Amino acid sequence: MPMPPIALILAAFAVGQADPSGGLVKPGAAVERLWGEGSFTEGGAWDGRALLFSDIGDRIMRFDPATRRVTTWREPSGRANGMLFDREGRLVVAEGANTGGGRRVSITGRDGKVRTLADRFGGRRFNSPNDLAIDRAGRAYVSDPRYVGDEPRELDFEGVFRIDPDGSVHRVETSAKKPNGLAVASDGRTLYVADNGPGRRALLAVDLDRAGDVSRPRVLVDGVGVDGLTVTTDGKIVATVGGPSAGVRVFDPVGRPLGVIPVPEVPANVEFGGPDRSTLYIMAGRGLYRVETTMRGFAMSGPEAVEGARTIAVPLQDNGYQHVSSVVIGSASDLDALLARVGPKPGWNDFAGLESALRDARVDFRTSAIVLIRHDEGSATTGVTFDTKPGRDKTLVCRIAREPAGIGLTVMSYRCLALAVDRAEVERVEVRVEAAGDAPREVLEVR
Repeated sequence: MPMPPIALILAAFAVGQADPSGGLVKPGAAVERLWGEGSFTEGGAWDGRALLFSDIGDRIMRFDPATRRVTTWREPSGRANGMLFDREGRLVVAEGANTGGGRRVSITGRDGKVRTLADRFGGRRFNSPNDLAIDRAGRAYVSDPRYVGDEPRELDFEGVFRIDPDGSVHRVETSAKKPNGLAVASDGRTLYVADNGPGRRALLAVDLDRAGDVSRPRVLVDGVGVDGLTVTTDGKIVATVGGPSAGVRVFDPVGRPLGVIPVPEVPANVEFGGPDRSTLYIMAGRGLYRVETTMRGFAMSGPEAVEGARTIAVPLQDNGYQHVSSVVIGSASDLDALLARVGPKPGWNDFAGLESALRDARVDFRTSAIVLIRHDEGSATTGVTFDTKPGRDKTLVCRIAREPAGIGLTVMSYRCLALAVDRAEVERVEVRVEAAGDAPREVLEVR
């Protein structure tokens, strides 16, 4: 029996029937069809401004929300399927089998050059890389089933592999018989795996340790044909499901159902985007859809994936003070990744150049933030602290203690401190630069 038109489903909500999404779709929001000219849409990677997604007819497409236009981003694509941005803003793509398929995991640098990240395990070619996930350490996990393609197989199993930053490839034992979609949990401790084949249809989970090794494979949800999936900041699993229960289904971290978002075509993958990553993009059938949700997608990787993002937005600027270059919120590892991405470090005196470089790196300053503190000549920072939470006037205070560094000693460096706060709770950041043992000497307000 064909699925009823989405307009009729949404109309049913309006006359009092229960919302199947369980409140996960924003009140009054509807699933919107953005494009319908694909062969079979998949993948999905948000770059901070636009969505890249796969049309497995052998091209990568780009949807720009500002213009509502869908354009071809790359053709041919090597049969691109799942894709994500890594923490350096490079596009990592699972390229499948079949005519023109790359049977590899490729990586596209910010200069547009494409190279192979990995294409074999133990000297044998991958079957047909399908989907991938990236953890905090930059390790890529890739599923490698074979659904289509007549190319001779070199591996006698269909598995999940981990590609380490040094390029080494390791098999990850998840118990999946035909692995498909992958996602790393928002706390980085669990890898979710869709097992989707004739032998079993289930959503699995395995524990992840700090080295990227796995343990304790288990079934979270049995009897569902999960394809692509993603996660939210609070741990929800957002999965595309085919078969009689086709739609986008949402589960809690232990597999309990939370809601369903009906879609006119059978969905294959999902990705959160938009300024606060609450817009859910759905790749389904030949089309691309979106819906506004009450969820917030988690970005483990990507150009705008700054820890502490979704906080206050303060653009980098030269504020005229010798001691403080700018005030935003992030973590040291994020800053290191950003600086590595922009290449040679701009001169620390050239804050405009630094701002430009970071903007060129596609950092979304509406949602992402970093604390940059410049030491001035003849002084050194001995401590940087934030209040644990904003005050009643929605002011967050940052205190910087400094002391003389010695005659003739020049100190030029940075410090960075992570602090996640709700953007709605902060209207102002106040920076207090204090000399050791003295009262505050300078107060800088950043709105």
